Amino acid sequence: RGLLSDHEIASVQLEGGRLLLGSALQKTLSGGGADSSPASDPAGAGWMIRNLSIRQLAVRLEDKRERAADISFQINTTWKDLSFRQAAARIGEEEQSVEISDIEILSPYDPLTKVLTLRSIIVRFTVGGLLHNEIAGISVMRPTIYVGPDLFWYMDDATQRAADEGTAGPAWKIGAIDVSGGRLVVGSSGRTRYGLPLDFHASARDVALDNLTTLKLQTAFEIPAQTTEFPSYQIEVATRQGDLRFAYPPEKHENNLVGKVFFDKVRWKQFLSTDAWMSATFDASGINGDFGGRAYRGYVSGGFSFLFEGGSPWIGWVSGNRIDLGLLTDILSPQNFRMTGPMNFRWQMDAFGSRISRVKGRFHTLKPGQLKISKLDELLAKMPETWNALKKSSTRIALETLRDFDYTTAAGDFWFVEDQGRLGLKLQGPLGSRNFEVLLHADDSPHGRWKSKP
Repeated sequence: RGLLSDHEIASVQLEGGRLLLGSALQKTLSGGGADSSPASDPAGAGWMIRNLSIRQLAVRLEDKRERAADISFQINTTWKDLSFRQAAARIGEEEQSVEISDIEILSPYDPLTKVLTLRSIIVRFTVGGLLHNEIAGISVMRPTIYVGPDLFWYMDDATQRAADEGTAGPAWKIGAIDVSGGRLVVGSSGRTRYGLPLDFHASARDVALDNLTTLKLQTAFEIPAQTTEFPSYQIEVATRQGDLRFAYPPEKHENNLVGKVFFDKVRWKQFLSTDAWMSATFDASGINGDFGGRAYRGYVSGGFSFLFEGGSPWIGWVSGNRIDLGLLTDILSPQNFRMTGPMNFRWQMDAFGSRISRVKGRFHTLKPGQLKISKLDELLAKMPETWNALKKSSTRIALETLRDFDYTTAAGDFWFVEDQGRLGLKLQGPLGSRNFEVLLHADDSPHGRWKSKP
């Protein structure tokens, strides 16, 4: 009866299938045929579909450029009460929503390397708006940007296409874009992943896009306040605020991604800095960054450089100004030795991934202070009972001389290579000088993997 009397179809359910978004479909949607409109079919004028359900429709966005990878995703949606007579008007005017899941943009050089993943996108649109390159709104949830050379290739390509009037089509206009739960992943060509405390979200209105690779919004991505731990690096950070900006500063036409974050605290192993900040610039070659913060009554600043190629080598450097030696040595070697007074220092580190291969540096004090080696008390208590009085007395005098020493100046240098290292310390004071050389190695045995000359 629905077919013969009411001209009605209760439901149409489409599951699976494939749709190619390209020039052929664009021509069809824009009325490419002479009799392509529903109104040109009098026999079907009164027909209606009560429920049209589309599930797991595989969609591929065609891109015929030589080195561009196709974008693929799925569509799941439901339309209700589609009248053939009013189809064009209703579909053209009524806002629809489509959920697109699991978009992956892959590298044009390596199909195993990701550039961008979008777990879920809700697109709000009208068919009439699509015909005029307009989208009402897009909500992007849990996107992941893989920072590497391939990302910047897409950014270059988008800029080139926008400047090429011969191939660039009309710009798409989006009423609103909201991005939530975003994540930035840094690695060597997107394969080796290094998590950073750079979760982000964004909100923009009236955005014009030249094509889908132009993901540089006209606003900054916000980095929200959050606490993040990275166990493999023994790092804990509590961010206060921050932002990410593509192609910054715009007047220089840079192809980069710039982020600046402020921290309430940054903890590396047992060391803590507060009221800190970090600024990082990502480009096709790698990452360069600077940071600073308050620590141990002074100020610490530094930088780092990370290359995407060559096994992910990176270097870092840190300098400290007016650092309280007493607070620092209490952390470095509690109950063993202590030095007092403010100091300046500078050190450099070379590493591959999370493995630190070399550290070296220098330091010097700014005011007089005192060296106290409390560990010597244990040695005094453990002198063998078999020693005679003269030997005990001379040993006690020697150790007592080393235990406490007032100095006017102190300076030193150090280096560490994997499981071995050296610390040199020179003290000058009213009672003379003290020079120390401390050698570190992998184990307590003098026959271990590394040992120094006598």
